[in-house]
Amino acid sequence: MLRTIPIVLIGAPVPGLFNTYLALPARHIEIQVSVRKGRECRVEIEGLGDELKSLVQGFIETMCGIEGEPLEVVAALRGDLRRAPTLSIYIALTNAIAIRVLKRYGHGLAKYVPWIVEYIDGSVIESADPGMLTALRCADALLRPCVARGVEFVESRTPCIEDIEYEVLETRRADYSIVNELSKEVLALILKLESMLVKEAIESLSSCSLEKLMKVVSLASAIESKLLGLDVSGRVMPTHRAGLVEVGRFWVGRGRLSR
Repeated sequence: MLRTIPIVLIGAPVPGLFNTYLALPARHIEIQVSVRKGRECRVEIEGLGDELKSLVQGFIETMCGIEGEPLEVVAALRGDLRRAPTLSIYIALTNAIAIRVLKRYGHGLAKYVPWIVEYIDGSVIESADPGMLTALRCADALLRPCVARGVEFVESRTPCIEDIEYEVLETRRADYSIVNELSKEVLALILKLESMLVKEAIESLSSCSLEKLMKVVSLASAIESKLLGLDVSGRVMPTHRAGLVEVGRFWVGRGRLSR
């Protein structure tokens, strides 16, 4: 099944603080998932590297504990994954798996996947800001822009949804020394500015103003790069590892998104 993967357009994790995140559905990849009862809890994934396989295996083992029985999951991913954000692939694949499991066993809860799997992520992702994961899961499940802080989120029904493309160029380690040196009051003001930029970005999507959207995201990216101690001009994406980020570029083009 052809589906989108979500990306964080604005927002970066700051240790010890909750930031505001804007996530949107982005590039398309093909994900095929089958689930069945098995003798042991295991996962077979075609087209995925060992590190991501390990993350998904941890997710499946937790779901097995919830179901109370072993599950065998077979999945295949096809498409240009080489420069796709690691966390985006994890979110899209585990959402697809969770939906299939919940539908197969008649829970009738598939539409509530972003909330059901919230605490599973905490056991798999290192020191993740919950708002980041909530925004990503919401955008992926609802196929709409989503804003989240902590575990609270708001979906945006913008009349103009843009095709977002993002490619990872390199992985860097963040340096949070400036965060440790700034007062709590200053950090609070910076994060408040981030939340205001999220609002501006949503307004840009609502009015289909691509030029304004690019400027808003570029400003947010510049602020986040300085907070993370990185001298980069690209868009920074959080990863599943605490302190590691992916740096890349994004572009937008008007069009319709579909599964």
